[in-house]
Amino acid sequence: MEGVEFVKHSGNISYFRKEYIKTGIFDVELSDIITKAFTIRSGSDYDDFYVVFKEETRKQIENAALFCDQIKSDLAGKS
Repeated sequence: MEGVEFVKHSGNISYFRKEYIKTGIFDVELSDIITKAFTIRSGSDYDDFYVVFKEETRKQIENAALFCDQIKSDLAGKS
């Protein structure tokens, strides 16, 4: 929507923090959610013995739903 593109996930995350977290559009909680999800994703991609337990998986699913709900709410307010 803003006409920006990034090659790496870290670029997307940095932009989101700069434009949406630091400006107060979204709560810092969303930044924490992204950080944890990215850490797990990176670990599972690059660490041969990375293990995510069932409870952590449940928490990540809950966090993803919360994240999506807040983004959808913000987008709905802009239309």
